Amino acid sequence: MKRLLARRLWLLPMALALALLFADGEAGKPRKFSSEQARRDEAMRLFDLAQAYGRKGMVKESADALEEVAVIADDNPDAQYHAGMAHLQAGNLADAKRRWVKCVALDPAHNT
Repeated sequence: MKRLLARRLWLLPMALALALLFADGEAGKPRKFSSEQARRDEAMRLFDLAQAYGRKGMVKESADALEEVAVIADDNPDAQYHAGMAHLQAGNLADAKRRWVKCVALDPAHNT
């Protein structure tokens, strides 16, 4: 029983993060942060979560988390690029194109 519980404990932080991310239909809407550092910290936390999802083959969840990073860091071309790549892997071509267009609009020299 302990072994089964230990194997499933990794799900709890991910489930909590998703619940907070999509609570009350707020996903995709601009969020307010107490400081610039708080905004960057949240973007990095979500980026790390997306990477963990990707390592587990959970491409839709990874794309959702990277989309939130792109919303939070809307002035960062790297965030837009990574969200576009995640959307491509998840099969969301329209969302991938939208993020890449924004990436190039922010930095015309950004191509990889």
